[in-house]
Amino acid sequence: MRVRKSLISVAGTTISMQLIPEVQSPALLPLGRNTVLQLLLEEVISAGAEEIRILVNPDDQAVRRSVQALRDDGLNANGNGHRKPDQYALTDLDCLSQEPDCSLGAQLLAVRSFVGDEPFILATTDAPICHYGRSGSLLRRMCTVFDATGGDGVVAVRSCSTQDIWPQTVAESLGDTDGPHFVVSNLINSVNRPTPRREPGRMGLVERYVLSPIIFDYLDEQDTEMEEAPDLLVALRRLAQSRQALWAVRMHDQEVCFQLNSFLGYSRAFINFSMQDAEVGLAVREYISDIAVR
Repeated sequence: MRVRKSLISVAGTTISMQLIPEVQSPALLPLGRNTVLQLLLEEVISAGAEEIRILVNPDDQAVRRSVQALRDDGLNANGNGHRKPDQYALTDLDCLSQEPDCSLGAQLLAVRSFVGDEPFILATTDAPICHYGRSGSLLRRMCTVFDATGGDGVVAVRSCSTQDIWPQTVAESLGDTDGPHFVVSNLINSVNRPTPRREPGRMGLVERYVLSPIIFDYLDEQDTEMEEAPDLLVALRRLAQSRQALWAVRMHDQEVCFQLNSFLGYSRAFINFSMQDAEVGLAVREYISDIAVR
């Protein structure tokens, strides 16, 4: 079944609001000419999403106003050169309220009626991805793998260094991880750190998912047996272990994921997205090369 629906989570984001105090919501942080939310909308639209819902805290009026403006005026590419503004008609874009600091699993259960019995994309504004020459292709590849394999879901992964592997949720494979995609056998996070004898392949999870409605069965299972809120990663781990039909798609080398939880991380992201700008990107690159040799 073609993936038509998409959920973008703004609620419960971990992005520090101390980066730019004047910005009223982390999703509205500028990266180049676009906001984090605009860039993520571009990703899901390029992957084929037609019905999009933004999961937002009830009191986040800034994001609600932005969504209203995008629905009324369309998603303007603002000079990044990938598409013309008239190709961004957002006829089915709206907000769904979520409780503050709500887990991703709880957010999904709260919007089950929107998903229905269709597969869907889930992404968060916590980890923007800069696509060098491959605008939005990661989610497109994930949807292609989901359709071709008939699996239960697809997650995105990136190669991690030794220094940053433990803070990540790491995907273990049933086989090797050299190909563009592989079957996930287990998901390990920093709380459930493996011993050195079971060190996993260094494939860290990225905040992009393509899921079938079966994920709700595993979230419901947690909801009835645990006192804590349902955890999406726990549900995905159980899904991978019980059915062996959860796939992972590797990010290309030209796809760079950024964490915006520090000013350094935000600065790196802003510079990279600025270098992709159709109008000033070349000048930004030349300027960086110039000051690097001073």
